[in-house]
Formats: sequence, C-alpha cells, structure tokens
Amino acid sequence: MIKQSLPQSTYRLDIDGLRAIAVVSVIINHFNKDLMPSGYLGVDIFYVISGYVISLSLVSRSHDGFKNFLLWFYERRIKRILPALVACVLITSVLICFLDSNPDVSLQTGIASLFGLSNIYLFNQAADYFSPSMEVNVFTQTWSLGIEEQFYFLYPVLILIAGLGRHKNGVRNLLLIVAIISIASLVGFVCIYNVNRPAAYFLLPTRLWELGAGCLLFLYSVHSAKFKILSSKGSVIILVAIIVSFFIPIQFAIFATILVVLFTMLLIGITPPSSVTYAILTLPIIVYLGRISFSLYLWHWSVLSLSRWSIGVDAKTVPFQIAVILILASGSYKYIEKPLRKAQWSTKSLQTIGYGISVSICSVFLLFILLFDHNRFIINHNALYSPPAYLPLKNNVLLNHDPICVVDGNKRLLNADTFDLCTVLPRIVDGQMIWVVGDSHSGHLQGLLYAMHDNTGIGVHLIETPGRPFPSKTDDKFEARDIIFEEIKKRMHSGDILLVARGFISTATGKVAADVSPWIDKIPVLANEMSLKGVNVVIFGPPPLFKFEDIGICKSQLLGYSSCDVDRDSISAEIEDVQQILKRVAENKSNIYIFNLFDLLCPKSNTRCSPHKNDTFIFRDRDHLNSFGSASLADSFIDFLNYNNLLKSKI
Repeated sequence: MIKQSLPQSTYRLDIDGLRAIAVVSVIINHFNKDLMPSGYLGVDIFYVISGYVISLSLVSRSHDGFKNFLLWFYERRIKRILPALVACVLITSVLICFLDSNPDVSLQTGIASLFGLSNIYLFNQAADYFSPSMEVNVFTQTWSLGIEEQFYFLYPVLILIAGLGRHKNGVRNLLLIVAIISIASLVGFVCIYNVNRPAAYFLLPTRLWELGAGCLLFLYSVHSAKFKILSSKGSVIILVAIIVSFFIPIQFAIFATILVVLFTMLLIGITPPSSVTYAILTLPIIVYLGRISFSLYLWHWSVLSLSRWSIGVDAKTVPFQIAVILILASGSYKYIEKPLRKAQWSTKSLQTIGYGISVSICSVFLLFILLFDHNRFIINHNALYSPPAYLPLKNNVLLNHDPICVVDGNKRLLNADTFDLCTVLPRIVDGQMIWVVGDSHSGHLQGLLYAMHDNTGIGVHLIETPGRPFPSKTDDKFEARDIIFEEIKKRMHSGDILLVARGFISTATGKVAADVSPWIDKIPVLANEMSLKGVNVVIFGPPPLFKFEDIGICKSQLLGYSSCDVDRDSISAEIEDVQQILKRVAENKSNIYIFNLFDLLCPKSNTRCSPHKNDTFIFRDRDHLNSFGSASLADSFIDFLNYNNLLKSKI
C-alpha cells in the first residue's frame, strides 16, 4: 500500500496563480528579452511547482502494489500532457511547412517531443555550431517537457528504493535520497554552466535539483510535524523578490536561477490563505491563466516562431499575437486538455497508456510524411535563392567542406587525411599558396578561395576551427588548431600569404567581442614569425552583422525582402572601431595588410546593408557569407593583392 498522512489540502489555488506568473514571465521574455531579461526563470518556477505537485500526487494515493501505482501514475501523466501536446505539434507542423522550405529541424524536434526526448535533440543541436537558430524552431519550447517526462521515469524508481508505503520510514528515506541527488545536481549545474551551457540548460542531470526542490518541500511538510505556514508579510516580500528576479541581467543566470528556486520554495511554503499574497495569486483571472498555463506555454512559442517566418514580431504585431495565443490556449484547455484529462479512456490503466503510445506513434508517422514530402506545402515558391553554405571539396567532389574541413574537437575531428583533403595545390609546382587560419569567419571564405584558384592558379588551404580564433588566447587550449598551424609552417614558402579571419562583433551584444583586445596583442608576434619566413599576413575585417535569427525567414514574401536589411549607420560604428584597431596594428608591421570586407558588402553609398544581392542571398546567417557571396568577392580580393604586390603570378 502506498499511502502517507498528508496536509489537509491537496489542491491550492495559489499554486495555479504562481503558474500564471511563471508562464507570463516566460512569454514576455520570448516576445522581447530586453523587457524581462530573466523571464525564462518562469520555467524554473514550473519545475519547483511540478516537483511539489507530483510528490503530492504520488504520496496521496493508496494502491495495492507498486505495479498498480505505477500504471495509475503514467496513465495520469499521459492524459495530462499528451492530448494538448499532440494537437499543438500536429497543427504547428503543418503550418511551418507552408512557411519554411526546409522545416526538417522543427519537424524532427516535434517527433522527439512526442517521446519526451526533445531536450536531448535540442542539446545536440545547440552543441553544433552550424545548427539553425532555436528562435525559429517551432518546437524549441518542448525541451522543458522532455526534462519533466524523464523525471517521471526516475521519481517512481526513487520511491520504490525508499520503500514509500511499505516502510515506516519511507518518507524520510525518500527525503534523504532526493536531497542527495538534488545537491549533486545543483553542484553539476553550477560547475557545468560556464563550461557547457547547453548541457546545463537542456539535460535532466543539471535540472533535476529544481524538480527536487519542490519534492523536498512537500516531503518535508509530510515528514516534519513542525512544518507550518510561517508568515503573511514574508510571503509578500518573497513574491516581489520573484518578480524582481525576472529583471536580473542574463550574465548572472546561475545566481538568478538558484535565487528563484529558493524563493519559489519559500512562497509555496509560507503563504497563508489569509495573506495579501494569497489574495493576489487567487484572483480569478490569475487562477485561470494558471490553469491554462500548459496550453499557453505550448502555443505561445508556436505562434511567435510562426510569426517570425511570416509577419514578424514587433510592436505592431504584438496585440494580434497575444490575442491568437490566448484564443489557442483557451481553446486547447477547454476542448482538448481539460475534457480528455477527465475522461475515462479505458477501465484499465494499461490500456489507456497503450492508447497514448498509439496516438504518439500515429502522430510521428504523420510527421514523417511531412518530413519527406513538405515541399508541396511551401507557399513561397518564388523566394530568394539561397546558395549552399559550402562547396564540395575541389580534391573530391563527393566530400563537403563541412564536416571534412571543419574541426571543432566534438563531432568534427582532425583526421590523418584532413590537412591534404583541405589543401588545393597551386597549378605550378611550388607555386604561391594562401594558408587560411581562424574560426568560422575563415570557413566562410571557401567560395572566394576556390574562385581565386580557378582565376589565378594560386594554391589554397582552409581548415576552420569554429568558435576558436587564431592566434589563440592563452587559456583557450585546442590541440588540433596547434597541430594544423605547425603543419602549415612546415609547408609554407617565402611569398606565401597567411590569411587570418575571425568574428570581431559579438552576435549576442552587437558590440566588439571581449576577446578582440587580447587577440590583437598577439598579431605582431605572429607577423614577426611570418616575416622570418618571408610570408605576408592578410587580416579580413568584419562583415555586416544582421539582426534576423535565421536567414530562412528573409525568404517569405509575406515578410518582404527588405525586412532583413539593417541600417548601415546602426552597425558601422562598431565595424569602424575594429577597422581602426586593425589599421594601427598594420601600420607598425610591414607584412600586415587589412582587407576591408564591410565596405565591399555594404558600400558607403548605401544607407542599408542587405543579406542578398538581386535575387540571391550572399549570406548564410547573420554574419557569415554563403559560398556564392564569398565567391563574388574574389575579383576584389585579387585586385587588393595585386595593388599591394602580394600576388606573385597569374596563370
């Protein structure tokens, strides 16, 4: 028998009110991060509430045996989550196929979400430098459901181990087990956050402590006779503190997350029914928003993401988008979520679970149809042409630049043949070579380099190390990059060119990247080393930085081709700062030359910078050229080299 003594109340209106605050904060943050930088903490509040409510649900029921208890639990979870999730996933999947000509990542995320695995799928996407922006993935929001669903498999096991319902000390045992695991999870979160942020964000082991916090709160209330509601005034202070925490700058995310989890625990634990806090949280409109919070959470992101692919998200569209979100969430709650949760799907729990699994499998089958046949849906067949990011390798047309000539130490490794595969020899023996080093901003020059080889016969070598500029920072150890450069030095000859490229402007802030200053200090040392070899150094300046999340959204005729353009004046100041820094370095070293990329891609005569030229995109994302855009610069770069007497011969 699984049964314990409980507090008298098994349902609290104020918790629904707290859910409302959590979901509204998340929605505001997703509309505009500047308005509420840490509004995403609403998800952390959900986790604490979920841990508390799930513990209440598990401990409050009496069952004959663990098997029956488990079946009842999973029946409840399926009826609670699956109907609204399936409806949202299927409807949104069809709609994104009308707008996105390549919706594979969104559809694959939707498939993963139906099996509670979208957080793992999104983690793998986030760990890949070249993945599409999650802002335009219509199912990014489902990552948090994945964590909860994985927790639902773990928590009953912990209950079984603790002997809850079978042992007089079951609650105490469970309390100790959850406490130990939660502390370990919290330590992992703090340690991993700055080292591997996607892991800290998307994976259960580093999120478990938040769910555990809610579990511990409830279990302690059951275990301790001394537990009681403490203060009316204190609860008001805590509620205000939670709201204030939503405005904490993003750089204090670890502190803010821990703070909001503690505050949520306190608010649930110390809010008496007689308090002002309770009165606020139980206002009818707030309670209603809390009750539809699950549907709100699902639909708000779908609406926002679909909007980014169509009409955009700005001050003019917000009222319409809020209305659509509320209508969809209310309809989902009233006609899908609530009735199907209360309905009896079957007299047997196992059969109900089977129905849920069958619905998921059928839904996945439909998504696979969309995945392999989505082109018939796309509305905008006359969209701008988007050339591939990379060209096939010249040495082997069956191999692509990515992943062969991309080395990140993760999925893309430096192999024994990588160097030769990524080197195109000059057309004359021992002819001039351009050796390219740097992060992804070196990689996007592939089209230019191949065009130069075709036009001049010069040899080219390119292996990019995404996210890792060259020369490296002292604390940025990456053995593969060092091996590559040592091999370059062995093969280079007098008259060769070392081309250095990197990202200078932070895509997160729009400002000059913090590591540019220590990086620039190493350039004279590099120039001296190359001078001894008779090698010249050419540094590529920064390209324009656009504001769109994914270049795919610039294709839509609903949006308009000019919607992704950016005012030149709004970005030129930061570009000019970088150019001046590079110019000062070049003035002090005779073998350093600066190629001004910005003025070529966005001439001074233009008031706006555009990611496309005529009917073709020249960029692949916010600040990287595609193969066509890069190749279009070849003639200008050849002129630059000739002007500075750097190009030895033209064949």
